[in-house]
Amino acid sequence: MRKFMIRRTAQYFVIMLIPMLLAFVFSSIMVVKQADQELQIKCETTLSDVENSLETVVGSLANLMNRFVNVSMISSLRNLLSNEEYSFGDAVAIRCLKAFMTAVGDAHSYVESVYLYFDGMDRFFSSENTVVDLESSSDQDWVDTYDSMNSDTQILVEQRLFARDSYSDKINILTVYQRMLVWDGVIVININIDDFLERIHHQGDRESQIILLLNEDGSLLLDDCPDDANLQTALTDLLADGEGFLNGKQGGWTRSSDGCLWKIQYSWNDTLHLYQAVVAPDSALWEAIQSFLSFFLAFFLAGCAVTILLSWYTTRRNFEQINYMLELFSNAEKGIFPEAHPDASALPKDEYDAIMNNILHLFLNTSYLKTQLAEKQYKQ
Repeated sequence: MRKFMIRRTAQYFVIMLIPMLLAFVFSSIMVVKQADQELQIKCETTLSDVENSLETVVGSLANLMNRFVNVSMISSLRNLLSNEEYSFGDAVAIRCLKAFMTAVGDAHSYVESVYLYFDGMDRFFSSENTVVDLESSSDQDWVDTYDSMNSDTQILVEQRLFARDSYSDKINILTVYQRMLVWDGVIVININIDDFLERIHHQGDRESQIILLLNEDGSLLLDDCPDDANLQTALTDLLADGEGFLNGKQGGWTRSSDGCLWKIQYSWNDTLHLYQAVVAPDSALWEAIQSFLSFFLAFFLAGCAVTILLSWYTTRRNFEQINYMLELFSNAEKGIFPEAHPDASALPKDEYDAIMNNILHLFLNTSYLKTQLAEKQYKQ
């Protein structure tokens, strides 16, 4: 019985496997396609959030530039920074400017500070400390960057280290430099990168997505890649050719030099002159279909269990029928023939058993009658 059960199990398994494989292939295509569309939507949403957050910086710059059209306000600020005497009206104008700059930081938690600086001066105006001497300031690197800007460059963005004072640890910030339109000077906005990224991540599901800011040449300006060595290496390979990365299929999958696949979504910020991008590794797609694979595995194991039970039940039933047939022939040899009304255990369990049992009973009863007839003829 065991050999027959194994053979029948293999037959049933093949019969079950063919439609299950077809269903798996069809379902996998649908699930992967759906997961890819959902990931695409998430990347587009994240990119939109990045664009909106950067637009607030652009809006703050525009508002500051509009205020600097006011000649009297700029004159008052220059008098303050150059240590010249200034009037009560100058003090009122400076207080209004200070309030506006503070409001920019209060409205956007990721704005660390705002600087106003005029060329050739030894002091600058800060939203935090009002007037700051360059020599005594804990933050001086931005001046070197500004001095190295080309004269035709109106706006520049860089990542650098920043310390609020000499006692504080340095943090990573994004600094935006905007030349003043009329005056020789610059507006500097310092953005706390951690707060900026945290604000974006809190706006929705950003799992497995990496936010990038890149310069015009594709060089990396900012990223929030997790602290995963393998992922960081793969991202480095992806960005090794900046222009090649930006030439990747928008919204599609791009293969990096190490063979990893990346979903890419990016756009150009014409005001800040940088690319804002969102990328997701192929592992993000794998995570999305894991639940489907778990469900299908459970379904497959359940199918295997049903196949084994069905094989066992069918084999046992067939062997019961065979045993019943052998018992009938064995009894017939002993002169014991089937009853006209067998007990419930001998009743057929389906139409095939009924046909076979009727044939056997008919054959045995016919043989029995022939035997009786032969005996009577012999006795006569």
